[in-house]
Amino acid sequence: MTATLISNIGELVTNSDKELGIIKDAALVVENKKVIWVGENKKAPSADKAIDAKNGTVTPGFVDSHTHAIFAGDRSKDYEARMSGTSYSAGGINTTVAATRSASDEELRISARKIVDGARKSGTTTIEIKSGYGLYPDAELKILRVIKELKKHTPLTIKSTFLAAHAIPMEFKQKRKEYIDIILNETLPKVAEEKLADYIDIFCERNYFSVEEMEEILTAGKKYGLTPKVHVNQFSVMGGIAKAIELGALSVDHLENFPMKISMQLSIQNVCLRCCQVVRILSIYRLVMHAN
Repeated sequence: MTATLISNIGELVTNSDKELGIIKDAALVVENKKVIWVGENKKAPSADKAIDAKNGTVTPGFVDSHTHAIFAGDRSKDYEARMSGTSYSAGGINTTVAATRSASDEELRISARKIVDGARKSGTTTIEIKSGYGLYPDAELKILRVIKELKKHTPLTIKSTFLAAHAIPMEFKQKRKEYIDIILNETLPKVAEEKLADYIDIFCERNYFSVEEMEEILTAGKKYGLTPKVHVNQFSVMGGIAKAIELGALSVDHLENFPMKISMQLSIQNVCLRCCQVVRILSIYRLVMHAN
């Protein structure tokens, strides 16, 4: 096996203590994709290959665990409405669904590659990408196939999430049970057959999907080997977090309305909490930095 020495690191962030475990004038050795030694530069062992960090900072890679990177269109009007206090329904998910359905595979592919490459340049090494802006079977499968193709063209680790239960499509507003049946009996089996997803997700929220519908959809996904994740408590508290724990969800995301008494239960069950307001601020910052 080949060992690689990265030397002349100005600051090495190891995260080994509450002060980030920073080692100044540091070095590290990597072998078989694992860090096998860290320490002061002057004490660095020899290795088969060497990389000079030129006094740069070395940190662990970012894990971007909640993204909707495959989409078309523009949601700036939604953000403008939010800032003025207007309801999220001013445009919402279905605005992006319409644009994404209209986009060609190649348009989505080009856009996604730019986003993923920007994440890589920002230090991201692992990224989760959800579907959810297609909703109807053909469009959902189109998004998931683009994600699958992306995995072949980037050094990043990409995990894909099936999110047809992101919203009820406009054409099914009066036929929600029919749409849920399509997810369960048409889209989900094809996703499993083509091995297009690692996880299954749902937006459990007032005016979107109920706790009972969440249980039905996530349980079906588990039968196909998909690990549950949940968008929950963005606008209201409906009991979705407790049900997510019961269903063995890997994470509960959004949590803008979060009863703190539940936090200990989540910790005990080893469920990851993702407060998406913080994630959103960091994502906007990264986009701005790349734009400049």
